[in-house]
Amino acid sequence: MKRADACAPVEVPVNAYLDSTGKDWRCERGFGKENSACVALNVPTNAYLDYSGNEWRCMGGYRKQGKSCLTDQ
Repeated sequence: MKRADACAPVEVPVNAYLDSTGKDWRCERGFGKENSACVALNVPTNAYLDYSGNEWRCMGGYRKQGKSCLTDQ
């Protein structure tokens, strides 16, 4: 990463990796970005990790309500 007229290393936190541009980082699957860290996702009952692996979604028949999945009725 370039700062002013100098190059500075990208600080990659635990459970993260350098992205394809080499200028930023992304969290590993099962972790979410929180400030400058990667924290483990708490996937609630009746939910699953989405395709990205950095978010969770409710299974069919359930809807997201805060940090849980409730039945759709």
